[in-house]
Amino acid sequence: MADQQDSKSALYHTWLTPDEFNARFAASASPVAAIQKQLGGYGLTVTAVSAHRLHVTGDAASVERAFGTSLSNGTFANGRSAVVATQPLTEPDALVQANAFFTGLSGMIRMRSHAHAAATPQNRYSPTGGYWFDDLKQAYDYPSYKTYTGKGVTIGILMQGGFNQADMDKYFAHEKLATPSYTEIDVNGATPYDPANPDVSFETHLDMQQSGGMAPNAKVLLYNIPDLSDDNIMAGLSQIINDNKADVVNMSFGGPELFYTAAFNDGVDYTSILREEDDLFAQGNAQGITFVASSGDSGALAALPLDCFNYGPNCGSFLPSAEFPASSPHVTGVGGTNLITTYSGTAGDLNSAYVRESAFADPLAEDIFYGTSATGGVFGSGGGDSILFRKPLFQALVNTGNKKFRTVPDLALHMGGCPVGASSCSPDDSYDIVALAGGFYGVVGTS
Repeated sequence: MADQQDSKSALYHTWLTPDEFNARFAASASPVAAIQKQLGGYGLTVTAVSAHRLHVTGDAASVERAFGTSLSNGTFANGRSAVVATQPLTEPDALVQANAFFTGLSGMIRMRSHAHAAATPQNRYSPTGGYWFDDLKQAYDYPSYKTYTGKGVTIGILMQGGFNQADMDKYFAHEKLATPSYTEIDVNGATPYDPANPDVSFETHLDMQQSGGMAPNAKVLLYNIPDLSDDNIMAGLSQIINDNKADVVNMSFGGPELFYTAAFNDGVDYTSILREEDDLFAQGNAQGITFVASSGDSGALAALPLDCFNYGPNCGSFLPSAEFPASSPHVTGVGGTNLITTYSGTAGDLNSAYVRESAFADPLAEDIFYGTSATGGVFGSGGGDSILFRKPLFQALVNTGNKKFRTVPDLALHMGGCPVGASSCSPDDSYDIVALAGGFYGVVGTS
């Protein structure tokens, strides 16, 4: 990868194909065969093999015997059901020898999307929004869409929730542009767009509309996963890498690194899950794929105290933690600000030239992220120091305040402020527009 980024190297921008990567770096055949044989003895079948992952299926009784656990049907707050292990899993010998670990059968989802409804939407022709993609492009001096259209580029979006074509058409018709080319690729069953519950696709619509607006002639591929569990995120990343179609991949979600440490998981360290996801990003980089992730919406205070997971009263104050995947050294972490543009007050004046932007956080009157009694939370650009990943080479010349570990974010654009639940707001708080379920709504967040 260092040679691929070195303009003096003969391998500069010589990207690997998935087959070339697998030939050099995938698990060797012998441990994979050993795993298949041992799991087969329990009645389990390996249905898919990739460079990083084995996908295994079987009936509940076989899973319980193989992994020394018991299974139960769990239900999430949104009504979706899932099979979860109610006891810790014991790895068969073949998996231990291969240094493998489990990502499925968990009832905990640590990742969350980074978009929130704005508290007080005004109108388009205000110095603080609502902004459309073309307002943001003017403010940040993007080239005209007639100059750089995105033609020949493929954008991948990894997110939970399908999309509604009518909303896409409505959004771009407002700006008098043709709707970009959108294709949905379902992973692990996905989550279809539900007219009765459109909020599930709130984040998806925002990501697709902003990406398509920035590059209207690009192809946009939505990789739709059932939820933001690590298992489904890795399944989506694996498909993106194996398809090898996307030039850049947007991920508008994240979770505190702290939530994967042993202290938050009854003494079991799950940070290996994040290191494995980082390996997937590294493979994508070697294939020429750029990954971009929002850094989070809770400032540097992204994590909850342990007591808050019981949803009791007075559970404590928010804790500092950088969020993954923005904290991966193979991902560009994008934070946010409040943008102010010119405003003449004249009807029909579409000028949105840059005036200034600020990065002050809004204090929260309640926990809008998890719904607990946690206090001291803020709404603002996510950031901080990673506790897992060393400082990458591209930060070597930047005084990030930490000489050893990766710091996020890498850059920032407009995110807005004053979400529903803020205790006070700044006059500079701004917002963007998203089309959903036939209407236009104000939205804020690093997404």
